[in-house]
Amino acid sequence: MKAVVIISIISNMIFSNHLAFSQTQNSDSSNTKAFHCASNYVESFNKKKTVHLEDFFTTYYENPDLERRLKIERSLKKSWGKLIPDRVVYDSENEIIMLVQAIKTPKSYLLFDIKLKENIPDKVEYFTRTGISKPEGRISLSIGVAAMHYADRSIPINDAVIQETVNEIAGAYNFHYFSPEIGERISTMLIDNLNSGKYDQISKAGRLADSITTDILKLQFDSHSWVEANRRMLQFDSIAGPSQNYGFKEVKILDGNNGYLKVDEFSPFIEAQDIAIHALDSLANCNSLILDLRNNYGGYPEMIQFLSSYFFPTPIKINTLYDRNENIVNEIWTLVSIPGKRFPDSIPVIILTSNQTASAAEGFVNLFKKTKRAIIIGEPTNGAHHPAKEIIVNSLFVVSIPYLRGDEIDLPEGKGITPDILVPTEMALEKAIEYLRNQ
Repeated sequence: MKAVVIISIISNMIFSNHLAFSQTQNSDSSNTKAFHCASNYVESFNKKKTVHLEDFFTTYYENPDLERRLKIERSLKKSWGKLIPDRVVYDSENEIIMLVQAIKTPKSYLLFDIKLKENIPDKVEYFTRTGISKPEGRISLSIGVAAMHYADRSIPINDAVIQETVNEIAGAYNFHYFSPEIGERISTMLIDNLNSGKYDQISKAGRLADSITTDILKLQFDSHSWVEANRRMLQFDSIAGPSQNYGFKEVKILDGNNGYLKVDEFSPFIEAQDIAIHALDSLANCNSLILDLRNNYGGYPEMIQFLSSYFFPTPIKINTLYDRNENIVNEIWTLVSIPGKRFPDSIPVIILTSNQTASAAEGFVNLFKKTKRAIIIGEPTNGAHHPAKEIIVNSLFVVSIPYLRGDEIDLPEGKGITPDILVPTEMALEKAIEYLRNQ
């Protein structure tokens, strides 16, 4: 396999979010050929006479079908009205991705992705235009990430890309999937679909990613199985960089001396353990502890091991993980010693859950539930139990493949953990406080 492997549960890639059309990633990026191409298109589009658009297409396209292109542009002008550039999300010498506001569609953005040819940099390789809903109220900083996502999904693809992508994904499942038999079945199914022409009429990267994902999940459902178009992953050594506060979102002491700790991910970084130590030390003298995992999408076993060790007086097995590629069986136990004070068994622990509580977070919840060390309150968890790795397939696609199998036979894929007390997730904290008050 030539694919590059990056082990990760969740990828989180942050790109620059620019507040004006003139602002770009590089200080001199306003002089790029792609930027000037985009500027010329907007200026030509806003002119009353179509001769300006004729000049644009003649300049930037090889052998343009002017009659067909101008017919499309006239239709777009009726739908959009005047174009107002809003921000540049990505700008390099040969490509620009930007958000544009059309005065007739104020509730959405137009996403323009213009890619110039590498060998003929004055000619357009592709120009895609996609609609994106505009966030309510203040502009969200995540709009830049969303724009990159949709731009990647709208990239045109040809037969050669389809052939390469499907073959590589089939090989990856055959080699990496935790069950060799199922991995081989998925691989055979994808090759059969390719040879039968099922993917022949697909022209956009996002459509191919969705079609492959759907086919895989029909054969073998697994929440961690997916394919996506994400070409800019190749710019990063690791896509599992540290998040703000390494997932530790909030720590406070509630009325009644009840501790509250909100953790939105289980980070593998050693710095995350330092934050965990300070958070738990600040709650060491509380009468009880509420762990809020309602927005915890998962993470890594290192943090599960570290955190759970604060709640068990003697070592207890958390899970056994089997890696078929390395033929390694790894038993994970709570730590014998920790850099802090353990919470005694007399201290009640409550864990809040929702459908967003997934993957490694579910392993944490399951440990506390089966040992009766905590009361689980909220909604059933997501049901995504198999750890996965993300594999870069080629310069455009990435696939996520479950590659580890645990020993928790009571956790079938797709079935979440049922809380001890079922309440809507938005009422879980209130219910936890009520529960503690009545004890």
